[in-house]
Amino acid sequence: MPLKQDARGRWVFRYYADGVRTGRRVQVTLPPGTTHAEALTEYHKRMAGAAARRGKPSLVRLTLEQAVDEFLRERKPHLSPVTLARTEQILRREWLPRFGQKRVDALTAADVARYQTERLADGVKASTINLEVYRLKNVLVRLVAWGWIEQNPLRPKAVQMLPAPERRTDFFSPEEWKEFIGKVSAEAVPILRAALYTANRIGELCALRWGQVDLEGRRIRVEMPKVRRTKVLMISRALYDVLSALPKGTPLAHVFTRADGSPWEPHSVGRAFRMARPRPELSVHSIRHTAASWLAIAGTPLRTIAAILGHTQLAMTFRYAHLSPEAVSDAVDVIPEMERGGVGTPRRHPDAGKTLAAEGLLPS
Repeated sequence: MPLKQDARGRWVFRYYADGVRTGRRVQVTLPPGTTHAEALTEYHKRMAGAAARRGKPSLVRLTLEQAVDEFLRERKPHLSPVTLARTEQILRREWLPRFGQKRVDALTAADVARYQTERLADGVKASTINLEVYRLKNVLVRLVAWGWIEQNPLRPKAVQMLPAPERRTDFFSPEEWKEFIGKVSAEAVPILRAALYTANRIGELCALRWGQVDLEGRRIRVEMPKVRRTKVLMISRALYDVLSALPKGTPLAHVFTRADGSPWEPHSVGRAFRMARPRPELSVHSIRHTAASWLAIAGTPLRTIAAILGHTQLAMTFRYAHLSPEAVSDAVDVIPEMERGGVGTPRRHPDAGKTLAAEGLLPS
């Protein structure tokens, strides 16, 4: 069988990109969550493409426009609709007008530097430009993996990312949350409370159906289309109270509905949110940040927070690390305690858990 699974459960296969054994062999690792049937379909598609190119040289004369077309076609099954649309927008609106007809193997770090300079002159934020450069680099990496080009024209470390301020994480204070939840429209309260208690994205909650909720077993299964994964969360006491108060429908019925019975849409939740938010810089996504931030303040390990958020990389969770300085103090105190022959119980800020317990995120 050409397919196998690695230690992380991802499907992996190898094939000759040019359809001949004397050519370069390419290894493909499919995203987590890919089924065996999907992996087999991808394998056969790659093999068919290689067979069509049998004996032909690699397409080193590929233009960037052709490369982008190929990249988007190949990545479509693996990206969420939102990510795919954003990626296509960046590549087609920003990169192709400047370099679309240039050969991929002729791209240089100087081209990227010029792009960065032009975008800065247009008033675009450095963090946004860095994301756009990352998208281009991702295209080139995938082209090498697929055997469409022999090597990446942008050598490692040749492209310098722009210095950008650390992304700000806005979240509610406990007082702001109480004021907000008392002011927002009554029909929006259940889904907004659920967003806090689960740290889920609003789109994930809007799509949630009763077949994914096990009230008796106190578990909820959440589909995360952004990362093409599923996570299972325990239902806290506060979340149980929210869910059990809702009219329960068939397994395919939406969990969160409006007063007229229609399911919530992310844009309608956002509209209700904006009408009651205490500060203009807060967004619906700030509720997710609030859950993570409160957990960090309470001394919850970052790996646990990452699991709750569904982060695929722990680095994504590090933005909350600065919120729990007591945890760092506890860690360094362990060293002399080990020297003395034992490990003490880590301390936690005495008031840190009270608000979380009141909100159902920690046991009271």
